[in-house]
Order: sequence, then structure tokens, then C-alpha cells
Amino acid sequence: MDDLISRKAAIEVVKRLSLGETDAVRLAMRIGYYLERLQSAEPKRGKWILDRSGAYCCSECMEPCATFVLMKPRDKFCKMCGSRNEVTE
Repeated sequence: MDDLISRKAAIEVVKRLSLGETDAVRLAMRIGYYLERLQSAEPKRGKWILDRSGAYCCSECMEPCATFVLMKPRDKFCKMCGSRNEVTE
């Protein structure tokens, strides 16, 4: 199951749980700590940019990692950093 939820909403739920016993408060604080550090389910967004050498590079990591067809990038995601990249004209 890959449901996307709001990190903020999850932290609010944990805060509501932390109103009771001392051990429950500690557990809720630890859960909140880890929730805040979870990686976002939404991928980074970038663009394919043409560098001086004629290669398409990712605007997020600047790695030349796009395969292209007819001189335009074909990939939707960067193979190096995972960002979702728009195709530039």
C-alpha cells in the first residue's frame, strides 16, 4: 500500500497521542522525531538543461544523465538523484 499522507498531519496525530502517560509521551516524541526526518514521497522536480558539451544535465544534481532521441531528452527521471525533470525545448 503506497498511500501518501501529509507529514504535518501525521506529526499532529502524534502530538495528540502524547497527552497521556510519561512513557507514551516519550514514545510519541520519538515517533514525531522520525516522522519529521522521513524523506518526502513527492520526488524533487527539475529540468533537463543543455550544457556546453551538448549533453543534457539534471538541474538538481548537474549530472549528465539523460538519454535522448532526436536531440531531446527522453527520460522523465534523473538516474542519479531521482528528480522528476521536465523536458526543455
